[in-house]
Amino acid sequence: MVDFFFVLSGFVLTYVYFESVRRQRFDISEFYVKRFARIYPMHLLTFLAFVLIWLVASSINFASSEPLPLFHDALAHLMLIHAWGVSSRGTFNIPSWSVSAEWFAYLLFPLLVFAIARVRVAACVVTTVVMLICAATLAPLAGRELTHRTFDFGILRILFEFPFGMAICLVYLLINKGPWRWIYYLSLLVVIVCLSIDIPEVVTVIAFGVLILASAIAEHQGCTTLLKNRWLVYGGEISFSIYMLHAVFWIPCVSVGLRALSVARDSMTADLIKCVTIVVLIVASHYSFEWIEKPAREIILAAYRRRDRVGQVAKVDP
Repeated sequence: MVDFFFVLSGFVLTYVYFESVRRQRFDISEFYVKRFARIYPMHLLTFLAFVLIWLVASSINFASSEPLPLFHDALAHLMLIHAWGVSSRGTFNIPSWSVSAEWFAYLLFPLLVFAIARVRVAACVVTTVVMLICAATLAPLAGRELTHRTFDFGILRILFEFPFGMAICLVYLLINKGPWRWIYYLSLLVVIVCLSIDIPEVVTVIAFGVLILASAIAEHQGCTTLLKNRWLVYGGEISFSIYMLHAVFWIPCVSVGLRALSVARDSMTADLIKCVTIVVLIVASHYSFEWIEKPAREIILAAYRRRDRVGQVAKVDP
């Protein structure tokens, strides 16, 4: 499902910033600060949580099949480059590889959005789809499917899926008529089928793009889609916290906890522990969003704007 969010990320950012690029009002430095403020606080929190977990595990000599993370692993995580091929294995908060990949896409976004603002939509979409298909076709030759890569050059996944989302957004900005309600329902069904059967994963990624496009246009036309469900909207708000925290809770409580308690993984007790862990995760994600994500984001943005105002005053009155 991370591939869906890579495509969605390209779509959303293009939707938000495309017009400002066309009007030459796009502030690159502000864009980078906003993206950093969006992802880094939770990334840093979960990184430190796993440092604590490793320290506790090593202090009690808890048996582990994996060696302890090295200094360069920690440095790569702190620099958000641990999905850029610099790590030989997943360490600390392993799911955060996708945040590293997102950061890579954010760094490229200004270049990409300026480029697509000057290219015809049809050419942009066709080129992106062809690149996606080629990447999915050639990736197995390197020994690993494109959509299976994480710490081992996970940036290759977003390198094709993020621009695909951007191209889909261009289509959305030009098209707002047609039977998109039925295309939305059909694409939703296609995505469910794709996730249920064994087919080339590039087909699923393309289906994700069509679903996002159909959902956006159908909603624009006043149709009711999943995007309007208030519970799903709220779930979307805390989804980043859920994603970043799920390993923090799941590994100690389930992966390690069941083994430490000698509980069979297929037992009712294990199922109960998993259910409780999920509930605790959702509650913790709610509070991390309200108490950490939003406040940290506001602090970083306020500091940037304060510094920007000081810089502007200095230019006016040297």
